[in-house]
Amino acid sequence: KQNLLSEWSRLLLLNTILGKGLSSRLWSKCVEDEVLFETIGSNLELYSYTGFIQIGGVSSESTQFTFAFESILSVIDALKKTTVSINEFSKAREYLKGRLILDNEDIVASTVWQVSLFIATGHDIEVAELIEYIQKIDSNEIRALSMDLFVPERMIVTTVGTAKHTILLD
Repeated sequence: KQNLLSEWSRLLLLNTILGKGLSSRLWSKCVEDEVLFETIGSNLELYSYTGFIQIGGVSSESTQFTFAFESILSVIDALKKTTVSINEFSKAREYLKGRLILDNEDIVASTVWQVSLFIATGHDIEVAELIEYIQKIDSNEIRALSMDLFVPERMIVTTVGTAKHTILLD
């Protein structure tokens, strides 16, 4: 159970930095800076021994597909190349802890979360336990996790829409 909590806490924090909220890297670069998407974010699906990060964005301009896709890849690449700054790391950690606590206050969301975790893992996981592990993470662990996860040979890319370009990952 401890290894599971350790891994999940790192994955949750990586996902928060990558694509959760208006301060995430995907939102900042792809919506605010480059205006390639109307909205973009990432979701994390966790299971006992597997899981995935899904990035989803909405854009009404399909002619910008190549630039938009390259922008997403550059955000992922930046997570692999440099350590997250102390300020960004602290803000993401506090945001994640706050979301977990607030979601735990909603009886329906809390129940669904607990049942889903128990079905997936066979463990009863308390939010307080997860927050303890999140508090112990340092930014170097996020970079190492990014380097391990975002390997082009292990990534699956699917587009939905009218994009007219084909891009292969290097």
